[in-house]
Amino acid sequence: MPEGFGRVTWRVNLSAFTLDRSVARMAWHKYIASLFVLLACGAAAADGYLVALGAEADTGDNSAYSVFGELGAGKSTWISGGLATSRTDSPFGDFDAMYADAQLDHLFDPVGVRVSMGYWGDSDVLESLDVRSSIYLKTERLAMSADYERRNYDLIVEFPLLQQERTLGFSADGIGISGRVHPGERVSVYLGGMWYDYSENVTVEPGVRDLRFLALSRLMLAHGLLDRKGHAGIEVKFGQRSLDFRYTNWRGIEDQGSIDSFGVGFLTPLGAASDIELRLSRDDSETFGDATVLSVFLYFFGS
Repeated sequence: MPEGFGRVTWRVNLSAFTLDRSVARMAWHKYIASLFVLLACGAAAADGYLVALGAEADTGDNSAYSVFGELGAGKSTWISGGLATSRTDSPFGDFDAMYADAQLDHLFDPVGVRVSMGYWGDSDVLESLDVRSSIYLKTERLAMSADYERRNYDLIVEFPLLQQERTLGFSADGIGISGRVHPGERVSVYLGGMWYDYSENVTVEPGVRDLRFLALSRLMLAHGLLDRKGHAGIEVKFGQRSLDFRYTNWRGIEDQGSIDSFGVGFLTPLGAASDIELRLSRDDSETFGDATVLSVFLYFFGS
């Protein structure tokens, strides 16, 4: 993969502080579609581009599919967008989530700024409209980032006896840090984490059902009601190939428990302008047991 482009990292980000949320969702989906048209039309004239396709599946019959695009707008600016869909089957019912993301990144060298917006959720269960910003330092040997995230939730609360439901709106503020160090030419070590503070305790609201179903798999908990998340890993390069070992933890609020994930990934070229990444992970959930996850990503890039 060419320098300047990073691994695909799916995020939940979008802001709708002054709009009605249903209106914001429709406007956001149209905006994401327009962004992908812009990325496609500008690729030929851009200072580098990256397109990624991804698929994930686990032994719990959960799956996800994604597409991501990044465009270099000059030597120090990158515009990117992503779309993804995931499906989680459970005794509580199906959770079909939609994800959309857009990001602007500019490096002033050595300090840079990132801002991103997005949407994630299932309109019948839980949705999130958020905004994220980061300021980072990047040198040849070191990269560090301070991150902020504002998440705006809509949780559907049901009253079976009354055959009624209502929407519970609340928010969460996340503060995080991340970093990557290159102690040698071939080796890099990375870690990061984020902690969330919620505007209210939703578990004590009348009619709120057991929230453990939101931690059925990483596909739900990683973007759902998180108390905190963290990761650490090491990557070793062998020419144009790389091997990395990663540990990730997601902890949900209240009784959702946590998921510990141990994974190994291998990246190798498919051709002069394409790579493939294969990742195998073992997820250990406090609430629902273990699962094995297989992830495949295809990268296409040019300059």
